[in-house]
Amino acid sequence: TLKAFTMNQHVLYIGETGGGKTYIAEMIAKLTGNDLWMASLNEYTKNQDLIARETFGEEGSNRTGLTMSTVLQWMTNGGILLLDEMHKPIEGIAVVNNILQNGEYRMSDGRVIKYDKTKSWVIGTMNPVKPPYRGEPPSGELSSRFGMTLTVNYLPPAEEAALVRIEQPSLSKVLIDKLVAIANDLRKVYPEVLPLPIAPRTVLQIAKHIASFPNDDPADIFTKTYNP
Repeated sequence: TLKAFTMNQHVLYIGETGGGKTYIAEMIAKLTGNDLWMASLNEYTKNQDLIARETFGEEGSNRTGLTMSTVLQWMTNGGILLLDEMHKPIEGIAVVNNILQNGEYRMSDGRVIKYDKTKSWVIGTMNPVKPPYRGEPPSGELSSRFGMTLTVNYLPPAEEAALVRIEQPSLSKVLIDKLVAIANDLRKVYPEVLPLPIAPRTVLQIAKHIASFPNDDPADIFTKTYNP
């Protein structure tokens, strides 16, 4: 990601839910001293939503009407724009493609907002476009705006177990290794058999429950936390 940034390129992360895509973007922003502007997309997101948002009595100042969206604030201030779950909007997000292509956006009142390509970058995230995920991949034209595409996989088992031990040091190594091993075995049959992936955050939630309520059955906790 940092290599791409030095070449003024944007980056697209592709990976399963809970693999750490958003977390990586947050850490990149923190390490580089950049503001992080997050736009969380869903199937109802329309192009206009990325340009302006409607407010009602905003922040107690009685301002009602349209204000600049996260995307335009990023263009004005610079930093890292995180476009989270780019595959979800049914309408597509052509306006983003136009902004990245032209480096500017022309407002309805004639104002032109430009962004400084030397201090403004985009990190896009998306799930693999396959069942059970819904959505469409970004258009080829938009995808070409990202100079680097990176696959974000789940942690290797040893690293995932180490993460759980850091979070829950009271649990035994044997129990943690078993939890991680079970999670990885179940990941192998997703999505052919299981409809939901077992994200690392799910394993952490299970471990936290076991540490908090040691008299509960770990197998019961697992099936109630991961409930396909």
